[in-house]
Amino acid sequence: MLVSSGDLLELRQTGAHARLLFLGPPSYVEKQAGEFLLLGVRPNAAALIDVDSLGAEIIYEAHTRSVVLDPDSAVKVLGALGLHRLTREQWTRSPRQETAAIIVAQARERLAAVRSPGQVNGLSIIDSAAPVRYYKGRWRDPVSRDSGIFVGRRPQAYGAPIWCAVEIADGLPQAVLDMPVDSAVAPGWDEARRLQAAIDAERGGPQQYRVIETAQAGDQRLFDFFGPLPSWAERYLDLTGLPVLKSREPFSLTGCPGPRWTTPGCFCQSRCG
Repeated sequence: MLVSSGDLLELRQTGAHARLLFLGPPSYVEKQAGEFLLLGVRPNAAALIDVDSLGAEIIYEAHTRSVVLDPDSAVKVLGALGLHRLTREQWTRSPRQETAAIIVAQARERLAAVRSPGQVNGLSIIDSAAPVRYYKGRWRDPVSRDSGIFVGRRPQAYGAPIWCAVEIADGLPQAVLDMPVDSAVAPGWDEARRLQAAIDAERGGPQQYRVIETAQAGDQRLFDFFGPLPSWAERYLDLTGLPVLKSREPFSLTGCPGPRWTTPGCFCQSRCG
């Protein structure tokens, strides 16, 4: 969550596979007129903003921080406090829209270039045949009946397991492609979750979300996502609503998208095939 919200950056070291965490630069992005999402961390536990100089209170909601200021002077005020301005387009930048077939075909082509059959110790995969509404239940070890392209994770000596795409034949890995492939900045789960959404769509069982009408003011709705989202989707959601703690779904959002915003579920679907 700290990576997707811009407080931390996960960057690949030059000439190495390892990725390190760095403090995100102090920044802000306008959520709507006069309301600004605050991002980043200052070193040595220094405050992101001097509240006395700001002249307004910081609003803490879930993992987000925001502030309400006069729209006419906000850019000057926040700039004077050392915060870098990000446009909505920069903050919500996402992969170009492609069909599920193209996304899966790209993965298959890349796997063909790194073919090296053999056992991968500790490998776990997402079962594309399992119900999309129970994310945790989709993870399992490979079995002899498995053939095709899968999203998986494999252990490494230090750090969290590595996200990867795996081509499997009769339960045996034929090729493993570590992610991310296309970006030195994006976390591996961004490409992995997008590929899984494309695989599900190609199999005729696309990932789903649920919209629940609420009794709250402002025509707010509750969006339930049954699987975790890429960080670029979470950034979009940070501007349109707030995460809600739920007992089952990995991500639930309450929000009321304005006329300039695409419905959260439609935005995510359009970029995941």
